[in-house]
Amino acid sequence: MKKGISPVVAVVLLIAIAVIAAVGVWYWVGAYTGKPAIGGGEQMAMSITQCNGSHVLVRNIGGLTLSTGAEVYSAAGEEEGFISFNVTNLASGEVGYIEMLDSAEATLDLDSGSYKIISSAYPEYTFTCS
Repeated sequence: MKKGISPVVAVVLLIAIAVIAAVGVWYWVGAYTGKPAIGGGEQMAMSITQCNGSHVLVRNIGGLTLSTGAEVYSAAGEEEGFISFNVTNLASGEVGYIEMLDSAEATLDLDSGSYKIISSAYPEYTFTCS
């Protein structure tokens, strides 16, 4: 009589190894594409490509519509105002020219320099006004 594992146990082991390998490849590929392996893109995120002091050109790079305002801080950490999405909501992939407001909801006029978006709704983001 030969000793070894039964064919049923061998098939179960091969399936388990294949599933583990597939999950490993999924995470490995996700690291190179820059997309999270789980919950892909289901977050609010923006990219600011232009700033003229009162308006910013915003691209929605997240998976959710941008509808929540974002606070704008100076490089030194002082609150300057906020980006308002009250008039224009941006769906995923859309671009819009959005007004920045001060605390009195008047149009903000930022000086040239670096600024940060610091908000619980968005990842921290640094941009430059000219």
